[in-house]
Amino acid sequence: MKLFVVLTLFAIVALTNAAAPFSWDSCGTKNDRLFTTDLEMKTPEGTWGKGFKATVTGKGDCNLHGPLLSGSWSMRIYELGLSHPVQTNTGDLMKAVKFLDEKNTTYGLDFDFIMPPAHTSGHFQGSFTAQDDQHASYLCLDLFFNYTQA
Repeated sequence: MKLFVVLTLFAIVALTNAAAPFSWDSCGTKNDRLFTTDLEMKTPEGTWGKGFKATVTGKGDCNLHGPLLSGSWSMRIYELGLSHPVQTNTGDLMKAVKFLDEKNTTYGLDFDFIMPPAHTSGHFQGSFTAQDDQHASYLCLDLFFNYTQA
């Protein structure tokens, strides 16, 4: 019986310490226009790896100083073990961001990218940044994903 309890505890610890295939964190400042509160990344196939299309969706609160008229986003993807980006993605901020209420106090985020090939570890960090046409920072997110636990 004691052996069963010990093995069960080890299994619980292993499950809670297992690396999730996706996590995120804000790398922005208090001056950012968009504050993300929820973010997820999925693939239509449910499988993660080279060449699969990943869709990132999220939502959050706004701190706008004026209407967003135009802008761009970019995401540089780095792989653990390499010192340079393995892939850079860019897009139109107006297509990625939708305001969810008429006073523009909340927003939704939705963009796609093709997952890069794994060269060393299969663990990636995507640095997602967005700015308007006046180069004002709208948001900064770090997306962490891997191919080993998906």
